[in-house]
Amino acid sequence: MMPANASHRAECETVGRWLFDWAIPFWTERGIDCHGFAHEEFGFDAKPKELGYRRSLVQFRQVYVFARAAIMGFGMPDLPCALFHRAAAAAWHADGGFVHKLDPTGLPSDVVRESYDQAFGLLACAWAYAIDRESKTLEYAYRTLVFLDAHMASHHGGYLEEPSARLPRRQNPHMHLLEAFLALYEVTGDEIFRLRSAMIVDLLERRFVTSTGALREYFDDPWSPADGALGEIVEPGHQYEWVWLLHEYARLTSEPIHPLASQLFDFATSHGLDAHGRPVEQVNTRGVKLRASVKLWAITEQLKAHVVRAENSARDFDPAIAATVSDLHEHFFLREAPLWFEELAEDGTPSRRRMPASTLYHIMLAGTELLRWQSGAKSPLARALPT
Repeated sequence: MMPANASHRAECETVGRWLFDWAIPFWTERGIDCHGFAHEEFGFDAKPKELGYRRSLVQFRQVYVFARAAIMGFGMPDLPCALFHRAAAAAWHADGGFVHKLDPTGLPSDVVRESYDQAFGLLACAWAYAIDRESKTLEYAYRTLVFLDAHMASHHGGYLEEPSARLPRRQNPHMHLLEAFLALYEVTGDEIFRLRSAMIVDLLERRFVTSTGALREYFDDPWSPADGALGEIVEPGHQYEWVWLLHEYARLTSEPIHPLASQLFDFATSHGLDAHGRPVEQVNTRGVKLRASVKLWAITEQLKAHVVRAENSARDFDPAIAATVSDLHEHFFLREAPLWFEELAEDGTPSRRRMPASTLYHIMLAGTELLRWQSGAKSPLARALPT
């Protein structure tokens, strides 16, 4: 998994052991219910909680988790493709697009079709297709594009939250659509996905980011900031997530890394961290902290940003990476079972309120990006392509 002289050997061993010795076996064995769908949430007793629904995005995020593990030689190679086709067929609306929720048996229970859910359907499609290379798998991506264009494309750029044009609009679904389009471009080479990716990067540049590098979250219909305090909210974790995506965009398009990557990183690092160097939940565009709790997903995005920046600058070792992995290991990852604390309060107290399965996607992506960099590989999707 990594060369003998890996500079972050200790961090890779920590991450690799948690993911592949503990988490993937656990989630493969216990994370799928009797109907073949991914559980929504677990309790801290390592038993699934029955919430009465299955979100499509959770199904699709778990497809990503199992597919990336399978491509790396761990887990069950048939599981991600089987889960993708089961979830995609169950969640596909008669008029196009993936519905928001299924009931526990797989019947639609909330038929709203959100752009956020379409993004993860597209991402799961890319990773399932990387394994099975079946045209019936890739067909879902093109069908989803048709739905987005027909029912969710906005005259002001980007996509609506849902066909009813609910407000406020958010940058977050577009961030994940970019992630999905890039994955689909890499695994297919189809220019349509590169062009969609470029459209979203352009929207980021023109609408989402302030002149100081702050990434706004909420907008009205023409992409003006939402009224009042809502339009000033910034989530440092998303700033770091965009940093990684802009590096991915540069890698796949052979374009220079967008200057916004450094601006987003600098704003988050200057204004979005607590005294321990962890990204807080929210600040505003002036850098004033609004919510000082710390979410696990945001730390994983911080790790991804540090990894691609170290990789791009050809550094062998980054102390921020070592510190972030240590923080995850000591304060978030549970050892008795491969579960985690979803967040820490401002005073550092871990929350036991809930443990959603959806966060495993963030952990898997950050951890395997560290392992990928240290192994000298460029992309697990590239390794999945036929020679």
